[in-house]
Amino acid sequence: MSVGLFVTPPAGADVLDHGYVEPCTLASVEETHLECEVCTVTNGATQACADRLGPRGFEKRCRTHGKHHQWEEIWCADVRLRKAEQRQSVLYWIVAGLVAVAALSFLVKRRLTKRV
Repeated sequence: MSVGLFVTPPAGADVLDHGYVEPCTLASVEETHLECEVCTVTNGATQACADRLGPRGFEKRCRTHGKHHQWEEIWCADVRLRKAEQRQSVLYWIVAGLVAVAALSFLVKRRLTKRV
């Protein structure tokens, strides 16, 4: 009697030829607090992904096995940090607006008191 063992690859992993399981997939990297994007690197232009995604707060998480001249990189940004930055930006403009209104009302009041 023989007993067979059946092993399934992890959920979200891509199985390539010869049983290789690609660990760098969106499903295996993405978490609830991360927003991830796939960036294709062609002909060794490795800086292109950093230039496109880095300024938006993304960081490289992994690189696919790919081919010699083309592969994909997964870049992710922490959604919690991006939302905090957006709130700070909105707060800045609210405060700046209030300061501008206060300064304007001060100048108008000062001009009106000089006329009298």
